[in-house]
Amino acid sequence: VKVPGVVNQTLDSARVVLEEHGLRVGNTDSEKSDLPPGTILHQNPAEGTPLKKGSGVDLVVTGSAVFDGKAPAENARAMLAALRAR
Repeated sequence: VKVPGVVNQTLDSARVVLEEHGLRVGNTDSEKSDLPPGTILHQNPAEGTPLKKGSGVDLVVTGSAVFDGKAPAENARAMLAALRAR
């Protein structure tokens, strides 16, 4: 499958697009930028690169929208669930 372009999209939007193409979000990192937090700045591999289904696409996202490869809301839900389980 060819990797779709997700640069300038939000992390959530990129996740949906990648999944629609049979791919997943790989490693994520954050970088300072003037763009709104959570905007994809870079992706690897690049758009159009052939990749096996199920492979991950690494993303660099603006600001602090990434923590353990998940969006802040996902992290908050996971943390609450862990606290409730105690």
